[in-house]
Amino acid sequence: MRLSSVIKNHATPRAILRRWAVAQAGKRVQAGPFRGMHYIDQAFGSAYVPKVLGTYERELYPVLEEVLSADYDTLIDVGVAEGYFAVGMAGRSQARVVGYECDAAATAMAKELARLNNVENQIEMRGECTPAELEGLIASSAKPFLLCDVDGYETELLDPRRVGSLTRCAMLVELHEFARPGVTAEFLRRFGATHDIEILWQSPRTAADFPFEGVLTRLLPSRYRRHMVDELRPSEQSWLWMTPKAPQAAAA
Repeated sequence: MRLSSVIKNHATPRAILRRWAVAQAGKRVQAGPFRGMHYIDQAFGSAYVPKVLGTYERELYPVLEEVLSADYDTLIDVGVAEGYFAVGMAGRSQARVVGYECDAAATAMAKELARLNNVENQIEMRGECTPAELEGLIASSAKPFLLCDVDGYETELLDPRRVGSLTRCAMLVELHEFARPGVTAEFLRRFGATHDIEILWQSPRTAADFPFEGVLTRLLPSRYRRHMVDELRPSEQSWLWMTPKAPQAAAA
């Protein structure tokens, strides 16, 4: 390994602040609905430090608190990655949790995170989530909740013409307009008649969101602290929170 790579990965102010922040957190989530959750050493396909600091996708926290205080019997997470949401929900709820993740490495990480938090027996990990698979799961649930982050596949998966039970399912869906332009308008068209829909927009992160103070935070410019809580997304992110207009009927 080149010396320049070593310096870049380990000796820059940003790298030093990152290690210090994780050490200060004790690898436990610091804020949000999953505060106190033990965390593994890495994330899969997303920023790691914001998860430990508890600022990751904080726009969703009020919705998640609402979900976790309700009587959903099945919590579905499509696109589990290393398990931040699936394991976090399992730690806060007695409901059945079913997670879908196609990547073997991510699945192994999610199982490790579940074991670390003593919820491995509460989470059922599955592989690919097809429309037929999703229909079977939702149809067999009395009151399902679906969390979906699948990098553009949501257009194919969440189609009520193929998954009819979606009409009675509460859904929190991450949209990917940068990958699928027009997906927001399409989902408003698909579900406008059956669901009350709220669009959630990403809010800016600032240095004030960094939870720790010390010598490093006093010496380094504030942009370093802001970077620690930044999710480094390619564009402004949005989500749809969709709740059925009609009462959810129990499965036949």
